[in-house]
Amino acid sequence: YCFVMASIRGMKEKAAALGYNPYAPTPESLKLVKKEMKKERSICKTVVLACAYGAGVNKIVETLENDNIFLDYREVEAIHSGYWNLFAKVKDFGRALYFEWKRNRGYILNGMGRPMAVDENYSKDLLNRFVQSTGHDILVMYANLLAEELDRQGIRWKPLIMDFHDATTVEVPEEQGEATAQCFYTALNRLNERLNGTIKLKGVAVIGRDLAECKEPEEE
Repeated sequence: YCFVMASIRGMKEKAAALGYNPYAPTPESLKLVKKEMKKERSICKTVVLACAYGAGVNKIVETLENDNIFLDYREVEAIHSGYWNLFAKVKDFGRALYFEWKRNRGYILNGMGRPMAVDENYSKDLLNRFVQSTGHDILVMYANLLAEELDRQGIRWKPLIMDFHDATTVEVPEEQGEATAQCFYTALNRLNERLNGTIKLKGVAVIGRDLAECKEPEEE
């Protein structure tokens, strides 16, 4: 959200004045813009999430107003336009998915090649569904690799929540916590090898006594 905020005219100037470079942020500058530009970041968060579902300017205005943020229509239009200028290739990909959906008469293939039928009422949501389903398939693949690694290391584990949005959690004896954390990283390395992507996936293994303690720290 800060990246988008610092890339849109009318907001990027203030972010730059605070020393924030969206392409090379420092922990200090990121912390500063989060503190000094809370409203702008909140606006961009709404825009990013809304655009992911194909929302137009009117819908974004309505959503912002529901959050007690009142902007002129032209301001929201400029932010909306700035977002899609920034992510023009994403918009092109979304359009390509729509043509694929039309050719296939109602379905697309996600990033792992799995077919997904999409009702016509949700055709504007194709891009988001592609991304979410691909990410979920990758998480399932990771959970399987993790289970293999835990068994290989002889760890006495139980699946607590193997498939939880963008995380996976297991329960193990306390003395095996560190060894289990290492299994998470080993499984992640195996996952990246299998996917062979240009951008490697990363994550943090957290040891805790309950789900609250296991919450992954926010990426700076």
